[in-house]
Amino acid sequence: MKKTRDVRLRDRKEYHKRYYQENKEKKRIYSKKYYQEHREEMDRNSKKHRNENMEKTKRYFSEYYRKNREKYLEYGREWAKNNPEKRKEHRTKSYRKFRNKFFSMYGGKCACCGEETREFLCLDHIKGQKGKKNQNSSAATREAIKKYNPKKFRILCYNCNMSLGFLGYCPHGGLDK
Repeated sequence: MKKTRDVRLRDRKEYHKRYYQENKEKKRIYSKKYYQEHREEMDRNSKKHRNENMEKTKRYFSEYYRKNREKYLEYGREWAKNNPEKRKEHRTKSYRKFRNKFFSMYGGKCACCGEETREFLCLDHIKGQKGKKNQNSSAATREAIKKYNPKKFRILCYNCNMSLGFLGYCPHGGLDK
């Protein structure tokens, strides 16, 4: 009796599935060895494919992330719990990167006194944060980068920022509230 096409396909799938399960370790070793021998070629082809299909890939991964968001968040929480030192290092590096980008976008010195030492500089909301809850400095810096607006954000040194906040003016004479 002749098998139908669907039956042959199902049998083939079952065969491959069974073969893969029985030879999983063997296949893993072969794949690793093959990759080591052809690494440059495979990396070059992968990069070429990525560049040719960038939009399609972005759509796929953003959709995949949206569908599996909880899984990603759980993985992130678990990783952070198990790697506190790496997490701290990553956050510090990321925050410095944002601050440096902010400083380069907004001039890199205090708008009042001209102080350029980065450790003394901070972000200032020109008209305060009316109607907003206080943001932490990372969120405020990200917002200032995302919504580049020199009429809303500026760089002040800590002294000028505090005197402006508490006194309503800066002793250097450059700024008023």
